[in-house]
Formats: sequence, structure tokens, C-alpha cells
Amino acid sequence: AVKGSWQGQQWRGLLAPTRLQLPNGSWQLDEAVDLAWPGAGQQLSIEGHCWRQSQAQLCPGELLLGRSGRGSLEMAGDMSVLTGLLSTGAKLSGDLQLMLEGSWDAEGGFLASGRSETRSVLLTQYHGEGESASVGWDRGVAELKYDRSGLHVGWALQRDGRKVLGLELLLPPEREQALRGTASLEQVQLSTLSALVPSLSTLEGSVSGQLQLSGTVDKPLAHGLLTLSDGRLAMAGNPTELESLDLKFDLRGNWAELSGRGILGGGELRLAGQLNSEPELRLEVSLQGDEHSVLYPPSTGLLLSEDLRVVVTAGLLDISGNIVV
Repeated sequence: AVKGSWQGQQWRGLLAPTRLQLPNGSWQLDEAVDLAWPGAGQQLSIEGHCWRQSQAQLCPGELLLGRSGRGSLEMAGDMSVLTGLLSTGAKLSGDLQLMLEGSWDAEGGFLASGRSETRSVLLTQYHGEGESASVGWDRGVAELKYDRSGLHVGWALQRDGRKVLGLELLLPPEREQALRGTASLEQVQLSTLSALVPSLSTLEGSVSGQLQLSGTVDKPLAHGLLTLSDGRLAMAGNPTELESLDLKFDLRGNWAELSGRGILGGGELRLAGQLNSEPELRLEVSLQGDEHSVLYPPSTGLLLSEDLRVVVTAGLLDISGNIVV
């Protein structure tokens, strides 16, 4: 509860110690918070304080509210407090430190900056029948800055002691204005994502690349090259593997050209095609291969060669060409 009174020309008050019951737990304010308002046209001052629960604490600094003002926020604790923001069946754990500060003036100008650091993060999605899939990273750092030019975002993830993902991005203040940025992937191991694709019994390979980002918020564009090296995958319930898979994705704005080759059932498989995002998302790939030994459990084996054209759009899969058995 808030109690206060006028003391001369100034209003003084207190926010009493209290407890809030939220979906992510009970938050406790242990000490009273001073409130002060000098009068009309002046700033309301709220003393810095901390809300605590079993896994984290949230500490607003001194807050000045008015036509101009400033404020700050610090948070530290376990990321499990954010689980309520995730989809049903998801669980998040790891250490989080967050610092934000901002200010505004009477002319409508707003400045803000922040930094977050996460460590030992694990995101787990639980499925039916006791099954689950997890992905995580050792350390993540994000830095934010907002000014008249827009929102500046810097983000990096480390796994096994090395940087694997990086992002530098400027989001403009208006949606129709141009964005710009860069993204990098450095030997991202697909095996870390295998638990999220239960239809595959094997998912391996290393993805690297550098991208230049442009376009607008509604129509982002990417230019650059992504490569998959030494890929290996197999469908659940089928022992036939696609291995030694090397792919290149040449991104050219709103479309990409892909090419590569691998070994399927002992025979070479060659791939080439395009991925387009306009006027609709469309993937067109040609597949050519010779003498693939393909097993169909429990005891059927085929020797295949193919020359196929595969087109995938929303809700449609079209396959045409020749298969020699």
C-alpha cells in the first residue's frame, strides 16, 4: 500500500513492504520505498529498491517521472524466472545479469542503453511420453543502445569456449527506413540441434558464414555465403545415411542459390537449386545421383539412380523426373 501526505508544498509518501504473487513466483519488497513529488510540473521521485524471489532479484534504481526523467534497472538470478514467457512445455535455466538505463526530455527525445550476460544456459522443450530436447550455450552477451538513429543491437554466443554466433544490427526508428547489419556463424555444430529434430536419428555438420543485412523490417534482405561442411544425416528408423555432405548457400537479397554434393548409400548425390522468398516462399532443387544402396527396414534393399526436380511451396510438394531401380 502507498501512504503519503502534503508537507508544505511537497507531497511525501511511502510504498510499504509488500508481496506480489505472479505466474513466475512470489516477489517480495522487504523495505519501504520513499516517494516524493514537489508539485505540479515537477518530477515524481521513486527511491531505488529491490524486489526479490527465491531465484532472482529485480532492482529499479532511482526513478524520476515527469515530462523529462530518467531511470535504471538491474536484474540478476536464474533464467528459470522467464519460463512463464515461453511456450507450453518449455523450461529455461542458466545465470542472467541485466542492466538497463534510460532518459527522456520534454521535447520527446529518448535515450536508452543496456547490457545482458547469460551463462550456462539450457533451453529444454518437453514432448509427450517423457521425451525432451535441449539446446544451450556457455555464455551470451547482448548490448543495446537506442537513440535518434534507431535501436543498435550487438549479440554474441559462445559454446565450448569459442564464439559461434554474432550479430550487429541497426533497426531504424521507422519501419519503412533501411536497416543494416552483419551476422556471422563460426563452425556452428548441427549436432547441438539434433534433439530438436526428432524425425532424424543423425544430424551432424558444421555451418559457417558471413552475412550483410539490409532491406527494411518488413522485408529484410541478406547477402553473403553460408557453407555446410561434412554434413551427415539419417531418418529415424532407416539406416541409410546421407554423409560427407557439403553445401553452399549463396544469399542474394531475397533469394539464394544452393549447390553441393554428398554420399547417399555409397553413391554420389549432387544438388543444385534456388530458394526464393517472393512472391511466395519457394524451394526448387534438382537431385542427381548414381547407385545409391537404400535400405527399407526390415529387410528390403534397393540400388537407385535418380534425376529429379523437387519443388516445395506452402502446403505443396512436387516431385518429377526419373528413378532407375
